[in-house]
Amino acid sequence: MGETFDFFVEINFEKRPDLIKLFEQVYDVHQLTEKLSVLFDTPIIAGRTLLFLDEIQSCTAAIKSLWFFKEDFPELHVAAAGSLLEFTLNGLSSFGVGRIRSMFLYPLSFDEFLVAIGKQSWINEKQNANKDAPLFNALHNDLVQQYRTFLLVGGMPASVLAWLETHNYSACKSELQDIQMTYYDDFPKYSKKIGTTLLRNTLQSVVMQVGKKFTFSKVEGNYRANEVKEALSLFFGKFFSTYYY
Repeated sequence: MGETFDFFVEINFEKRPDLIKLFEQVYDVHQLTEKLSVLFDTPIIAGRTLLFLDEIQSCTAAIKSLWFFKEDFPELHVAAAGSLLEFTLNGLSSFGVGRIRSMFLYPLSFDEFLVAIGKQSWINEKQNANKDAPLFNALHNDLVQQYRTFLLVGGMPASVLAWLETHNYSACKSELQDIQMTYYDDFPKYSKKIGTTLLRNTLQSVVMQVGKKFTFSKVEGNYRANEVKEALSLFFGKFFSTYYY
């Protein structure tokens, strides 16, 4: 999508924390884009420029500005992204109801993994197979083998890329561990209500209990069920607030 625009302006609030104050001080989005245009020496023109606000969780004022962009400058294309963004949004009193479109990125599915390794035709055969026209044995066996590979590699794009480049499971594991540690390191930034140790232990327990019935008492630290449930709700939404184990 971004390639269709003539101009592109990216603001990463973790790399440019000095811009947080600009968003806090300038509420008029037309004035704001004029200043950003000068700063980045790039025209910001409706219909021709994509304004991308990255790591937006670091700037509450930028999150709130999305509402004003929609109200006062709807012709401009603005996209935002952030890690653990739910933590920040939970702390806001309101967030552009009806005006902000949220998109959630998920790990690659098995079919997407097959596309990544260049096996698009396998997907078509798999989807068209049925009890009257099953997959022939050789393709079935190869699909099973690739599914086992997929389970080991995981669906995170960085891990899949490592597999494509190295075909080394250790390289994939290293990428996954880096992602996991990044989440752990980011916890103190986003949660004011829940201790980082509880968040870390809860996420680790989720990893260890994947595929099993989740048990609150298995979370290290002797936490109460309600404490673990609150941590889970931050990770996975309201589902855990009503699902009892």
